[in-house]
Amino acid sequence: GGDDDDDADGPDVQISLPDVPDWTRSQKLAFEKECLGFYLTSHPLTQHSARIERYAQVKTRDIADMDDTSPVTIAGMVGAIKIATAKKASVNGLNKYANFDLEDASGIIRCIAWPADYERFKEMIKTENVVIVQGKVDRRNREPNIIVNRLLTLDQADREFTKQVAIKFDRSLHTTEDIDNVRRILSRFPGSTDVVLVVDSFTGRNGLMEPGLSSTVDDGSQERSESSSAADASVAGDENSGDGEISRAEVGPDRVRYILTTGKDCQVTVGPEFQQALRDTIGEDFYELKAAATTGGQSGSVGR
Repeated sequence: GGDDDDDADGPDVQISLPDVPDWTRSQKLAFEKECLGFYLTSHPLTQHSARIERYAQVKTRDIADMDDTSPVTIAGMVGAIKIATAKKASVNGLNKYANFDLEDASGIIRCIAWPADYERFKEMIKTENVVIVQGKVDRRNREPNIIVNRLLTLDQADREFTKQVAIKFDRSLHTTEDIDNVRRILSRFPGSTDVVLVVDSFTGRNGLMEPGLSSTVDDGSQERSESSSAADASVAGDENSGDGEISRAEVGPDRVRYILTTGKDCQVTVGPEFQQALRDTIGEDFYELKAAATTGGQSGSVGR
């Protein structure tokens, strides 16, 4: 009987699972929506929330209280799309236009891109694309719509709407090598956006800054060492031109913040490559984009 039991058990079966890479976050969300009809673990807009908050003047829920023809800048994800044919072609012979839903954290609004604008921006009008919409409110129907005048990607908005980049150094985390690497990044991406350098440091017993990174900028009250001057020059670049300006502020017990407003030689073009270089060098929490007031946006941490 024992032999029969042994034969019944049989040999152990080893199941080998294929070694495949994990799905990306975007793939997971896409399959969730396809299989379940909704997003389960997150929402595609979550990773873009800081940039949307920075550039959008209003949310979709605010449109209901706005007057007809009011200008608007709004951000969200493209949803359902309907391509239709206008009864009358435009002056350049175009007659295809698009109705599409734009979804943000507060709701959904219908957008209309008439033939000329649809032709310009049709590559952006794709389901699940995250875009900035500039246009005007249309209240001719019972529910308000947005007439699209312009579409931008988030990367385009970074380049166009960012008025200032604040780069932060922390005495306890960053080194003079990090400063030198940042200087190289600034020189690699020249442009027209201003740069501000912020150094958080500790003070000694006599109120002077500790040596090292924090001595790369000061309030002009103490004599700089040769190495400090070299580090200053590597960051500011244009200090001798008189364009740079340094300010000092106490931000806590034995802690001081130095802010260096750089000149035109340090102006940059803000794009994805520039931001990735900063993330790789100092970390995503140590730089900040500030939007121009004309966009109605707010400043905020980026890379999230």
